[in-house]
Amino acid sequence: MILNFVTTFAKDYDDDSLFDYFTFQFFRYNDIETKFDRVMLNWVIGKAAIEKWNKKSDSHLFKAKEFAYKNGIQNPFRDTKIKKSKSEGFTLGDTPFYNRERKRFYGKKRGLIHCIEMGLFNSELDICKKCPNFKVCDGQV
Repeated sequence: MILNFVTTFAKDYDDDSLFDYFTFQFFRYNDIETKFDRVMLNWVIGKAAIEKWNKKSDSHLFKAKEFAYKNGIQNPFRDTKIKKSKSEGFTLGDTPFYNRERKRFYGKKRGLIHCIEMGLFNSELDICKKCPNFKVCDGQV
């Protein structure tokens, strides 16, 4: 599925356009509760998702960008609030959206995996410093 997305769709877009694409797709599922408790990959890069993107109106794109702005979601290729970590990976700043994601599975086994999957670790934030997995994320273990 990922290979199909990259070879048939993503190859025609630059970083900013792909960021807008993913922002639009996640905006579509922002307030929807599912039995899976997460957004499934095919909902974001599947055929139906691409069709929704191709048929979007300017109003839909505006609302998706407004959603990103209100939730502090920033394009790491364009914005400066994204910081480099010790391992030279990107870490996400102190924004409402990312803080909500950090708290989502906090203190649960799933929390470490969730933070790693989303790249949520930021050694400067209190929530990360107090997390039982801090040493793992910080590379001390």
